[in-house]
Amino acid sequence: MPRRPAVERHGRDRQQIWTIVERQEAEIGVCGKLFDASGIGRLVDADMNEESTRLKALKTQQQLGILALSIADTQPDSVIQFFR
Repeated sequence: MPRRPAVERHGRDRQQIWTIVERQEAEIGVCGKLFDASGIGRLVDADMNEESTRLKALKTQQQLGILALSIADTQPDSVIQFFR
């Protein structure tokens, strides 16, 4: 009994899709190896650590500024003494 053209086309299409999927999986694996081997991951981690440290420093400066304003608001005489 001969196969119908639609069934044959479906089989070819399915095989082509799996070929594409397998190729993409292989490319993802290669990219992952290049990413690890080239040290890009370490550079990204280093940048994130640097930015995290910078952000912590800015938050600390902000907190100190708020504290200074709070002290100045509650004890204005002590602030005036700094300018004498």
